[in-house]
Amino acid sequence: MNLIDFIYLDLSNWYISVFGMFLVLFLMFILYFFKHHFVVPFSKVFHFRFISEKLLLFVILIILFILPLNPSLIGDRVEEVENVSNIQILFDVSLSMVVDDMKPSRFKVAKDSLYEFVDSLHGYNIGIIIYSGIPFNWLPFTTETNAVLSKIDDFNLSEFPPTMSFVGTAVGDAIYLGLDNLFRLYGEGSNPGSIILITDGDTNKGTDPEQAAKYADALGIPIYGIGIGKTNQNVGTDSRGLGVAAKFNFSLLEDIISHTDGKAYHVTSSQELQEVFDSIKNEIKENEVVVYKNEIIPLSYYLYFILSILITILVLIRFSSIY
Repeated sequence: MNLIDFIYLDLSNWYISVFGMFLVLFLMFILYFFKHHFVVPFSKVFHFRFISEKLLLFVILIILFILPLNPSLIGDRVEEVENVSNIQILFDVSLSMVVDDMKPSRFKVAKDSLYEFVDSLHGYNIGIIIYSGIPFNWLPFTTETNAVLSKIDDFNLSEFPPTMSFVGTAVGDAIYLGLDNLFRLYGEGSNPGSIILITDGDTNKGTDPEQAAKYADALGIPIYGIGIGKTNQNVGTDSRGLGVAAKFNFSLLEDIISHTDGKAYHVTSSQELQEVFDSIKNEIKENEVVVYKNEIIPLSYYLYFILSILITILVLIRFSSIY
């Protein structure tokens, strides 16, 4: 194989190399200005001083010529994933998430499963919306998977006190906010992203979620709906001591999802939830394009270092005092 097959020249950052060349020339000027301070018997070391100077100057000129080309070595082939989707997660934090029909609680099971799901999608652009009676952006979109995992790991229901404005479940509002995030940031692409809706109850506040789902379909954004928990479970008692049940409306979730290209799931155990996340992950990964590219190893930094040494030696040879 020819040497040219291992060398890659990039002109896109030529200005960086030019700047580096000016730094080297500045170093030459400084060395020349302080030439009288060098008292090194280089003439005794370099018996062929004239040849040494010309050879060093020739090598320096060659390096100065190729530096603007940003030379690099082509290394091993590496695997890269392209066309990675944007994933907007809508996470229900209503009071009913503390119900323990899924041990230790719906919230803990959902949180742990979401952590595993995100951990399997390194490099994906993920954002999280928290919602109950009102939705809000809890984690802006980021491809820093470790940052997302750290945020989920610290996730706790105590962060969201049950104020009057926050009580309830506004699924429609959460969907609209997710759509706004995806379309506003990535709507010009052919694949804006997907929404994963996690809920354990019925919608009882805000806009109509079915209208929001129709809007998602118009934007080409699928919604994957995950209903968590068994049907109706008591979450406490009211002022009269009567039980208060958290209503679960899976038929509504199915109606919402039916307007998009997504799917609706109902899970009652952590194992089922993990299987659902695996299924969603496989569908999302269908948009992946795996390409193999050669690793590029830049040589500019090494050449600057060598150039500095050569210029220093040249100046010392040229302007040192002779014994």
